Amino acid sequence: MPHYRLGPLDRMIVIDVPDGGFNEEPLQIGATHTSLNGTATRDTFGYKRNWSIPLQGLEPTALSWFELCYRGAAGPVYFLDESRVNRLSEAASSTLSAWSPVDPFTASSGTLVSTVTGVPARLSTTTGATVVQALAPIYALRWTPVAAGTVLASDVLVPVARGEQVCFSLYLLDGVCTIELVPYSAAGVAGSPITGGINLAENVTRRYLTTTIPTDGSVVAVRPRVRVLVADTVDTIGWQLEAAALPSPWIQGSPPCRVLVSLGGHKRRHYGNNIDSILTLIEV
Repeated sequence: MPHYRLGPLDRMIVIDVPDGGFNEEPLQIGATHTSLNGTATRDTFGYKRNWSIPLQGLEPTALSWFELCYRGAAGPVYFLDESRVNRLSEAASSTLSAWSPVDPFTASSGTLVSTVTGVPARLSTTTGATVVQALAPIYALRWTPVAAGTVLASDVLVPVARGEQVCFSLYLLDGVCTIELVPYSAAGVAGSPITGGINLAENVTRRYLTTTIPTDGSVVAVRPRVRVLVADTVDTIGWQLEAAALPSPWIQGSPPCRVLVSLGGHKRRHYGNNIDSILTLIEV
């Protein structure tokens, strides 16, 4: 069962959600225009999300945590919805197919562009004797480095839990590369990359890397990256970072995000010392 986590990167806690669930509202920032011939066009400047989560029967200690987040006493607050399989951003996971107001990748050298060369209609994943086909994004990421270097998915710092097993995977259309996960401490300092990876013979070669997050709190977030040892042209598609031992079928990302926290009015129970409220989260 997926969990929902809230808090600073180094102190995210699981929050209880009522049986009736909660509301998530996507917000498109922009405007739609209609020309004189009836053609509609849309100017888009970004996408954000809002959540409204009922809090029921909070004990004083639980209420205190939400009040700390609300009053800014806990530090920058993040929200992680574990039911969203791919924790990378929409643009990074779809290798530039989804528009983003910021560059989702940072290359140490060379150029990054979108390409349709060799892009399949579907990406396959084999689990036992079952092959699952996922519709592929329209573009792949073409990287042409001029020397040895890396490409980092740099637009989202992905929170992870202590002891959690995470898996980074991608499909390699052309070229030679290795994949890595860069761990980050609570201070935002990057550690030594986690290296390795195994190739899977899908309809397009899929490479994945699995690691277990230390239980001592030394790693609170990760970012995936690709490395080459020589100048080359490397085409990749379908990046995915998930909580798993093996890669599951690719799906567009829906990343954890930093949020602003609000609390609704408190409803006090007739008995005991429990309180009901509404938690509102606004993506920064």
